[in-house]
Amino acid sequence: MGIQPLHGVAVLAEHSWAALKARGLLKCRWSTGKYSQRSSEAQRQRLRERVATPGQLLRKNGDVQQAFQDAAQVHEATYTAPYLAHVPMEPPVAVADTGWNHCRIWASSQNPQNVRNEIAHYLNLPYHNVEVNVPLLGGGFGRKSMGDFCVQAAWLSARAGRPVKLFWSREDDVRNDYYHPISAQYFKAAIDRDNRVTGWLQRAAYPSNQSTFDSAVVQPSAGELSSGGFTSNLYAVASLQAEVHPAEEAVRIGWLRSVTSIHHAFAINGFADELAVIRQLDPVTNLRQLIGPARIVDPAYLQVDYPAQQQHPIDTGRLLGVLDRVVEASGFQSLGPGQGWGLAVHFSFMSYCAVATRLSVQDRQVQVEEVHVVLDCGQYVNEDRVRAQLEGAVVFGLSLALMGEITVENGAVKQSNFHDYPILRIKQTPRILTHLVESDAAPAGVGEPGVPPVAPSVTNAIFAATGERIRDLPLSRHFSV
Repeated sequence: MGIQPLHGVAVLAEHSWAALKARGLLKCRWSTGKYSQRSSEAQRQRLRERVATPGQLLRKNGDVQQAFQDAAQVHEATYTAPYLAHVPMEPPVAVADTGWNHCRIWASSQNPQNVRNEIAHYLNLPYHNVEVNVPLLGGGFGRKSMGDFCVQAAWLSARAGRPVKLFWSREDDVRNDYYHPISAQYFKAAIDRDNRVTGWLQRAAYPSNQSTFDSAVVQPSAGELSSGGFTSNLYAVASLQAEVHPAEEAVRIGWLRSVTSIHHAFAINGFADELAVIRQLDPVTNLRQLIGPARIVDPAYLQVDYPAQQQHPIDTGRLLGVLDRVVEASGFQSLGPGQGWGLAVHFSFMSYCAVATRLSVQDRQVQVEEVHVVLDCGQYVNEDRVRAQLEGAVVFGLSLALMGEITVENGAVKQSNFHDYPILRIKQTPRILTHLVESDAAPAGVGEPGVPPVAPSVTNAIFAATGERIRDLPLSRHFSV
């Protein structure tokens, strides 16, 4: 994995206040470059148009075209999600002391080994002469797996001939992040005369995380598609086909907490909920039928590379288990007008997670009131830390679902701080209840699996409360939050 240090202007001063004041006096004229007309809304529309047409075949079980021909009903929909930023509470910061033939750095890095490699590369230093010290992160969520700010600090220290503390402002961070990619996904389902889902076609288009470092990479990798639950869709549909389209990108793309599962879980669970309505089934029965009987799934059937099958076999019985548990714990049921429960399940990071969300809507103002999250992560050691991760995942997921959106106009990011890229405030935070499955299975993911089912549980609850289907995130595009 490489990094991409930004070209820009640094201000060196004796203390931070002087540096900030001096920075405010700068009069910079920036060259626009070939992406000066880039627009996120145009990119969203381009991806939407691409997934409406056949793409590169990734997985084929059965014959979806025959299923559509034989169907009593056919339903289709397109889902989109925006660019997202990490916004950790502590923006990127590093202290570097670079001397002749060596560098010592203190940085809140999620990948200190890579920081060491990159500093040695950019400053032409021996690898063993670069020392990376890692304090507490102050939040990371994937942003600090990139060491661009560390290389900047080391380079500036070398030029200044003294230790340098480099810090990014919040505005620097929001406008120059490695963003979660914008995406579009298309779905088409066949329903036969016995009300069974017999065909499922899905297409995706979004840029790869590697596109930042290699412009030749124009579509997500097999790993990005399978680990996010796209090609590894576990539904027991006789004919299932997955396709992908290229998506060239101009902004920096990177890893965000739960990675591609964010948009795949949102779209797959949303479309599944649409089928519940069409089939006139309650959401729980619909999901149980789609998941099918408890079974161990062969990765060869999914047509994905899954090297963890021996230690972490893919078990739909565990997915059904978290579904049943969240329904029982939440008291999931139909509510009156303006109120609704939403349900979503997802398998990621070798763990199984289900989320049920209850909310109310009055005069198009949404209030999320209660969230239940059930996790089967195999054996766990520190129960309190696991619950804390799930509580944080709910807050993180709600922030993305309700308000998260980075927009680009004329080649520049519009957002700059929490006033226009908000995260969940305490007054918006619902009651959160976490439930852990006792298991003898091998330990699996905890920090990330709780995020993906949150957004679809919210949008499915919106439908239950209002009858309005949300296929384009965030919710703030459609309601007051």
